[in-house]
Amino acid sequence: MKIDLISVPVFYGANKAGVEKGPQTLLQNGLTQLLNKNHLIDSSQLIEVLNTNDMGNDPTLKYLKQILNYNENLSQLVYESLNSGNFPFTIGGDHSLALGTLSGALKANPDTLVIWIDAHTDINTHLTTPSGHIHGMPIASALNLGHPLLRSLFTNYIEPHQILYIGVRSIDDGEIKLINELNIQYMTPQTFKMERLDSFLKDNPNVPVHCDLDIDVLDASLVPGTSTPVSDGFSINEVVSIVEYLRDTNRVTSLDFVEFNPDYDQDNLTLNTSLLLLNTFFNKENKT
Repeated sequence: MKIDLISVPVFYGANKAGVEKGPQTLLQNGLTQLLNKNHLIDSSQLIEVLNTNDMGNDPTLKYLKQILNYNENLSQLVYESLNSGNFPFTIGGDHSLALGTLSGALKANPDTLVIWIDAHTDINTHLTTPSGHIHGMPIASALNLGHPLLRSLFTNYIEPHQILYIGVRSIDDGEIKLINELNIQYMTPQTFKMERLDSFLKDNPNVPVHCDLDIDVLDASLVPGTSTPVSDGFSINEVVSIVEYLRDTNRVTSLDFVEFNPDYDQDNLTLNTSLLLLNTFFNKENKT
């Protein structure tokens, strides 16, 4: 496949410095070679980010101006990549970048499914957020919920049946209320079954899949290098199996990899696990 590699070095959505170093750290440690092993990097783009400490005046929407700015540009890049038949692979950076990638993917095809592999559901709005961190709002915005400026990033919105959460376990009260009201499918690490993932895809055939992979879906003990680690997560082998399954469906047409924070890593544990998971997705090893 032809890959459009998009680096988004941002921390504004998480409000925790260090996560913006994720793209550069991955690229300096073999990501480019990994991608070029069986594919072609058709373009490599760096999203420009406004460099300012101005958090804005609304404590429920911290760094709103900066986040809107880079996601407008990112949305267009993802849309153009998909429209050209390429595979947009976006690396962060925090999960606020999904506002742009989801917007671009849904503009290219409003029927796109979203598989969200994450410890968090990211379906808060400015009315439910306990922190004001916008990395917890992309799914709500994609559903046409929440603040109008975040919703304005989208040309097309997603329907609840197009979403599947995998590995979620840190869910705010306002989020679980919304998930239950909308009947959005979700699996925790303890309730995960590959059959349910398979059924989700079979129930929605012949449409592309956008996949979001947040490194904090793994157990906190395995990935110290992330901004919001959560215990009781998946093992490495469990996530490898999920990634292998998704790769082999040939349905995934865009991928985000987010929330790797090198500043918190220990002995390159999270770096090496990140590269392992990405190598699993992009390179199928021949087994003898």
